[in-house]
Amino acid sequence: MEASSPNRAATSTVVAFLLAPLVASVGVSLVGSLAAGVPQFTVVDIVGWALILYVYAACAAMVLGLPSYFVLLKLGAIRWWSTALVGCLVGLVVFVVVNANGLAGLATQTRLASSWGIIGALAAITFWVIWRWGHREGSNHEA
Repeated sequence: MEASSPNRAATSTVVAFLLAPLVASVGVSLVGSLAAGVPQFTVVDIVGWALILYVYAACAAMVLGLPSYFVLLKLGAIRWWSTALVGCLVGLVVFVVVNANGLAGLATQTRLASSWGIIGALAAITFWVIWRWGHREGSNHEA
């Protein structure tokens, strides 16, 4: 295969950083709509909450995901499983930060914390798939 162009590589990285938080925000909206004791959300509610939560997910991606990306890039370790692991950890860190109980909430609300970790991993895998498209074989960042 031919090497990826620097323009395509940069574009795919930017698009990946813009779309991964969308996956996270939709995931958190869906989890919120399925939570016990919460009135069932409509599609409009889920979309509305996803748009609101996108801002926060994008901030988390920039504060936690971007430095993680640079570390993995420096180590040459951007793989689907490494990004999923980092995404899971980012999801758990964000859960601890936004949960009123902090670290205690991580232990007591295992199901919800697990959901946030899985959502983080799915967002990170989304990032990797888009990033990988722009960094095909022959580039400096094979995955």
